[in-house]
Order: sequence, then C-alpha cells, then structure tokens
Amino acid sequence: MTRLESMIRRLRAQRDCLNLAVSLMEEIPGPVFELGLGNGRTFDHIRTLLPERKILVFDKKSTLGLKPRPVAENLIIGDVRKTLPEHLAEQSQRAVLIHNDLGNGTEEEGVEMCEWLSPLVEQSAAPGCVVVTNSALQLNGWRQITIPEPHAWNRYFIYQKPHSA
Repeated sequence: MTRLESMIRRLRAQRDCLNLAVSLMEEIPGPVFELGLGNGRTFDHIRTLLPERKILVFDKKSTLGLKPRPVAENLIIGDVRKTLPEHLAEQSQRAVLIHNDLGNGTEEEGVEMCEWLSPLVEQSAAPGCVVVTNSALQLNGWRQITIPEPHAWNRYFIYQKPHSA
C-alpha cells in the first residue's frame, strides 16, 4: 500500500468513526473536547455534525491562519497534560465526545500516550461519553465499540463510558 492510499484509509476511518461516535452521543447534553487541532479538518467536521455544541480545542500551538478556527475562548493553548487538568479544575462540565488526534501515530508514542492520556480522558468524560482516538487507551469499565467496516482496528479506536457512571 502506498503512503497516499494509507492516508486515504486513515482519513476515511477517522470520518466514519466520528460519524458513528456522534450517533452514539448526540442525545447527551454537554461539550465536545478536541485534543489536537492540527489543520482543523476534524474540528470542521465535528462542528458541522454538531453545530449547536460547544467544542473546546486543546492544542500546543495556535494556528492563526486556520479557517475555520475555534473562537478564542474555546481554544486552549499549551501542553494538554497541563491544560486539560487545569480546565477540569475550573469547569464542572465534562465532555460527551472526546476526539484525540495527538501525536504522530507511531506505536512507541501510542504506548507512552496511553499511560498519561487514559487517566485524563477518564477524568474529562461525562456519563455516556464517546471517545474517538488514534491511540489505544486503557479506560476502566468502558466499552470498546467496533469501528465501522472496512477499517482496521489498529488505526482508530472508539470507547464509550457507561451511562450510569
């Protein structure tokens, strides 16, 4: 498979996983957390699927020329390992959808990210929250959702927190 074909498969998987995640959480009130803005493709897709939702974006840097971009009060700049816990300490509302697109997708980075991101996701999630992530996570008591066909399990992961938690 060429790198172009691999990228196309990854983007299709990302889109299909986000669409499924929205169908699983759309009746639950609350904000969306986007971890990693990048060039804004997934932010744009999520805001189109959920136009009335507040979307908080956590990224290490601001991309000034990006269109569309989150409004300033919804863009939290800095290392997510610090900014996400700070945000949670200030705000009581937890996310009902979390999309994680941090990192570069290598297996080594994914293992390291799982160690620090899993507890942050658990703290950030409202009951029924759905997480779409490019890295496997260890989420205690959560259900792993089968991703849409024909996508491979090792590219994207979907988890849902129990509604009663």
